[in-house]
Amino acid sequence: MSSAGYLSAVTPRLGLVIVVPATTVDHGWRHHVAMTGPTGLDRPSWALTDQPHTVSIDRISDVAGRVDDVARQAIGQALRRFLELPYVCGPNCENGRIRQPLRPGHVRGGEPPERQ
Repeated sequence: MSSAGYLSAVTPRLGLVIVVPATTVDHGWRHHVAMTGPTGLDRPSWALTDQPHTVSIDRISDVAGRVDDVARQAIGQALRRFLELPYVCGPNCENGRIRQPLRPGHVRGGEPPERQ
């Protein structure tokens, strides 16, 4: 989940990246984002945006898969909300919220994040 700027400034010098771990357990929490797209994982998974980690690139052995732009933007939005960073609405926004597929049994609702 490291930005291009972080990767070019920090990774070559210090060998670090920022990652967001994932789980296969759906807790239904707003800050756990469904990973959509060709994830390469064998079952549904959610990004744990409340647990970003900085790790050495030596710990990264392979790419398990990728998420689509909707999931990537939703993960970014959840990180900004969790870290209380300014909110920026991108191309997949609708009424101040990232459009994301609903999980079975969940309904849309809630207020959009406060804009700063």
